Amino acid sequence: RSGQPDPAGARLLPQIAALGVAGVSDVRVGALYELSGRLNLSQAQSAASQLLADPVTQQFSLASGATWTSDGVGAHWRVEVWRKAAHDEPARESLRKAFTDLGLPAPERVRVGQVYKLLGRLSLAQAERVADKLLANRAVHDFTVAAC
Repeated sequence: RSGQPDPAGARLLPQIAALGVAGVSDVRVGALYELSGRLNLSQAQSAASQLLADPVTQQFSLASGATWTSDGVGAHWRVEVWRKAAHDEPARESLRKAFTDLGLPAPERVRVGQVYKLLGRLSLAQAERVADKLLANRAVHDFTVAAC
């Protein structure tokens, strides 16, 4: 939640420094879900509030096809780490079942990931290094890095 400490992000700060990447003042960590299928906006909001986000510790937002681009030095970088399809099966099937248990249509496609906001002054190359060496395992994950 905004304004609350992020213990997972705080644990990453010394690991980022150990990579030799300076300039990161804070890290925020969150869950990502990509859903596609026959869900309307109201159903997607119900799923997010009842199933995908903890109302006490998390906030959710719904987005459709948002993209960010930058190639310079930014104040903040958004790293999205997604499980590759071959490694996503258990979570995908569990979520599909949970949707139907709530009386919602099961999404046709589900992807599960993590989002990391790297706050501070660092370059795209530094943010990519953090993603590649610390946040993602290329055998299991795909990742993107973009200014935000």
